[in-house]
Amino acid sequence: MHFICRGSRIPFLRFLFTSCLLTGLLGVGSAQELPLRVVFESYQKDRATQKNLQEYKVKKIAENADFNYSKINNFCNNEIYDTINDAQIWINAVFEPIQGRFKYYQFQSTYLGMSKAEGKKEFHDILIIKTDSSNTVIDAFQYTLEWAEPPIEYDLFRSTTANIQLSNNLDIRKLGFQRTFTEGCEDLNLNDSGIISLPIDRK
Repeated sequence: MHFICRGSRIPFLRFLFTSCLLTGLLGVGSAQELPLRVVFESYQKDRATQKNLQEYKVKKIAENADFNYSKINNFCNNEIYDTINDAQIWINAVFEPIQGRFKYYQFQSTYLGMSKAEGKKEFHDILIIKTDSSNTVIDAFQYTLEWAEPPIEYDLFRSTTANIQLSNNLDIRKLGFQRTFTEGCEDLNLNDSGIISLPIDRK
């Protein structure tokens, strides 16, 4: 027995066509949202260099990634800094990748510097870079993990240059880093020098 009368077939077929079309479109969109994939990670402890000989060694590479701009833009969250450990956990998390459409690189430079409280000690600069499929730098940030003077975001630098290719032995000065915190700052540029160590087979 046929329960759909002749007059009701057209609306039903329209509904069926629309449902199939939406399902197809949603399926295509979902297929493009690939999950974050870490393809390289290193926990090797590096020997400290002199500050004028900094070498940024790769610590993590991820695909289908992006920066966590929500945390970067909320870098100075005083409610989180109850203890030194809490602050360090938050700072490390700021520079971790999230799901996205780019390639993510994390580098770290270990060097000897002077601390007002402790004298000569090891410091670690973290550098994160995201690139497109042709390895052109889209965005980059640099920060000294041991920075202890308020405001804590004073030492956060961001790249201001365009059309730079990420390559082995790239001088970080070519990335044109400037402070993200500018209130009362006379020197906005990053004065450090150093090279990025990127093995050829890890590009």
